[in-house]
Amino acid sequence: MVASRLLAYFSEHAFSHWLVGRLFGIRFKGYGLHGTSHPHLYPPGARWVFSHLPLLSARVDPASLGTASPRARAAMYAAGIVATVIPSLAIPGYCWRRGVRGARGFFVGANLWNVPLLLSESLRPGGDLRRAWRAWRQR
Repeated sequence: MVASRLLAYFSEHAFSHWLVGRLFGIRFKGYGLHGTSHPHLYPPGARWVFSHLPLLSARVDPASLGTASPRARAAMYAAGIVATVIPSLAIPGYCWRRGVRGARGFFVGANLWNVPLLLSESLRPGGDLRRAWRAWRQR
């Protein structure tokens, strides 16, 4: 249960940006495997861990992003966070429903993790949800 959630967590965000971006014609200039780009957003204990975990990253081509429609940019930005939150509900929720020991606590913990994640992505200027909202309003 924990391993499946961690494997998804390491790749789902960037992969979803890439998948939705490509569906809307946004090009990417590179991909990487490195720690978080925003370590200051994590609490002190988790900061070091998330700075060193092998998270997948996708680097958007700025020229392509600049020529994309506001709708395409909004979808691409929102895709990463949506694809992070859904498995946080689905994986531990499925395990809980199937009666896996400890799944209820894991479900609660994984979703408590989503609260600061959603706040951060909504409130900070470079947050994906904030950028998606700005792009959506440009329509």
